[in-house]
This record gives sequence, C-alpha cells and structure tokens, in this order.
Amino acid sequence: MRNIKLILFSVGTVLILCGVSFAKDWHGIIPLRSTRQDVEQKLGLSSYGGGYAYETEDERVFFTYSSGECNDSETWEVPRDTVVMIIAYPKTRLLLSNLQIDPKKYKKTNDCNPGSFHYTDKDEGISYAVDGDVVSEILYYPKREDERLVSHCRSNLPN
Repeated sequence: MRNIKLILFSVGTVLILCGVSFAKDWHGIIPLRSTRQDVEQKLGLSSYGGGYAYETEDERVFFTYSSGECNDSETWEVPRDTVVMIIAYPKTRLLLSNLQIDPKKYKKTNDCNPGSFHYTDKDEGISYAVDGDVVSEILYYPKREDERLVSHCRSNLPN
C-alpha cells in the first residue's frame, strides 16, 4: 500500500510540474465550478484566516470567492463562496519556455516593469506573469465558455 501511495505521489508530482500549462484548473479547483468547501476539503482550513490564503510546498496560493451579492462593483451574480479566481506564486523557478505553451493561443502584453510580460489565454482562463522567462505568477480565472454559468445582475441587463 505504501508503494502504491509513493508511486501515485510521484506520478502526480511529475504531471503537476510538467503539465502546468495543460491543466487550466489549480489542482482540481476550477473557477466558477468549485467552492470554498472544495478548497477546504483539498487544503484544509487556511492558517492565515479568512480561508483565502494557503501555502503549499511548491506555491503560495490565494483564492477569491464570490460574495453572492450583485452590486455596482460586480456585473454578474455567482453563488456565495464560489471560487472566482486563483492566484498562484511558484516557490521554485518555473520557466515559461518549459511550459510548452502555444504562442498562437496566448496574447502577450507588456507589464509596467521593463522585461515583464503577461501571456493570457482568455478562452482557457489562464494568465502567466513572466519576468524574462521566469514565471512569477499564474492567474486562473473563468474560461470564456464558463461565462454561460454566470447570471448577470438585473441592474446591468439591457432594458
């Protein structure tokens, strides 16, 4: 049993490190589809309070949850405690060139810092902040196709 766990852990680690660009979710947590409860089942209670910040062996991860309210700052309505966005900061050196992303699918935009860029695929809901070739931040947000899961606030609908 111990060997099976070790093998599964090893395979999982390799897939995570090699396939970051292929998994548009963060370890099974998907914006607009996962909830705070899903995050807590996977990671436990956050030691930072508020249930939004976690530290794993490989990353610092922050979750944004829906308030469940529709107000002037939000143009859509999502059930309370639904994951809206995930921001992951790798602790180890992660190179964009190793992720083998398709440059045709990603839009490259300048950051305010010279030599820093964002590579964004809105269809897949992922963005990489890159300094040179080093990935400093990975942003997971709703995929374009998941916009259908969102009911727009009445006040923002056309008459």
